[in-house]
Amino acid sequence: MGDSVRSSLRIVLTGGPGGGKSSFLQVAHRYLDFKLVVVPETARGLKEAAPDGWCPHSDDVGFQFEVLQAQLAAEAALSSDSGMNLVLLDRGVFDGAAFIHVDEYRSILARVDLSEEEALLRYDGIVFVRSAVPLRGAAAIQRIATDERSFSEHVRDAESKLLNIVRLLGNLEFVEARDDFADKCRAIAAAVEAVVYKCRRHR
Repeated sequence: MGDSVRSSLRIVLTGGPGGGKSSFLQVAHRYLDFKLVVVPETARGLKEAAPDGWCPHSDDVGFQFEVLQAQLAAEAALSSDSGMNLVLLDRGVFDGAAFIHVDEYRSILARVDLSEEEALLRYDGIVFVRSAVPLRGAAAIQRIATDERSFSEHVRDAESKLLNIVRLLGNLEFVEARDDFADKCRAIAAAVEAVVYKCRRHR
């Protein structure tokens, strides 16, 4: 798995919205005894950088293509320094599949000469973090949501689409939804360590 010329491991945190992935990555150094490099969520960065009055929608194919290009650029910029032994990514190039139709997802991958398998094999492992929306309610996760039921359905749909993609990668760990943040962080850290162990065992 991954690029044979690099020594660092690349592990993606993925899952539906509201799982706590980004929040965990802000404090990951407290829970993991590795030299870490964190790659923040590309889509969030693009949305925050968008001009005033324009908010791109995650289900827009054009926006997901921008996200894909930006994600590839961010990953290409990562150092191959042997001292950097763990890269944690807040979503990967395959995450666009959560928000658009599978045929649209395949079409944007084709535009950058990637297959679905190649989009997965860029990484050494995946930690799938279940969304906390079913536990806490949509309004607690996304304040702008006006229809809690429709947002919860959106989360379930996104998770289902991603599961169809990531289950093809053998080195995969799941973290179930937890309402307590510290408990969630410990669970994610344990899943990351399990992925790292399997990577090292097979190298």
